[in-house]
Amino acid sequence: KNSHLFIKMPPEEEKMQLAKAQRTKNLLLYLYCFLTTSLVGGTIYGYPALRRQLIHLGSTIPEKKLGAAYTAGAWSVQGGRLVFGILRDRFGTRLIAQVSFSCVICGAFGIAFQSVSNEIALGVNLFLLGLGSGAQLCVQPVAQLFPKNSALFMSGLSGAFQVSGVVYAVLVGIAKKTSEEGELTVAYGGVFAGAVGLMLALAFWTLPKSAGFIYEKD
Repeated sequence: KNSHLFIKMPPEEEKMQLAKAQRTKNLLLYLYCFLTTSLVGGTIYGYPALRRQLIHLGSTIPEKKLGAAYTAGAWSVQGGRLVFGILRDRFGTRLIAQVSFSCVICGAFGIAFQSVSNEIALGVNLFLLGLGSGAQLCVQPVAQLFPKNSALFMSGLSGAFQVSGVVYAVLVGIAKKTSEEGELTVAYGGVFAGAVGLMLALAFWTLPKSAGFIYEKD
């Protein structure tokens, strides 16, 4: 007898509501992808800030070997895109992005606890940090969710890649607020590794399992 209280929404209005809800989900997903790229996409290119920090902490690594360590990280950025791209097509976006995040976390912990004068450890850790480019590649297809503005959203991710270059500078600023002995540990093993770990965990709810990036329910 209370059926008059339930008003059925017109089909067009219902479609508009669903479309609006979907767009909101897509924008939140894009925000996650933007933050991912800003955090790990091109972090290695802010290396001069880390280099200055290592020298400040008493590193005895020769300049030539510091450059070689940076080269290892730069190569992993470029090579990582190719490898992670192939793996994403085979195993899906979520898993491979999480593998990339895991590599970055390992590199961050390595930087945090390595000897500041160990050039081999520095090269390995920078190589692992450079593999964050794999996560960047995994999230790039999010632009396909906005077919009318795909170029705009893709350019936004390119801008995020540039932002990632200041991550080291930010970490140095954080490190300077701690005791000198704990600078690297707090900045890389705490703040940076923790932030990347959060993105890895959020990937379970945000990124699709498939290689495609169209929103889907698992």
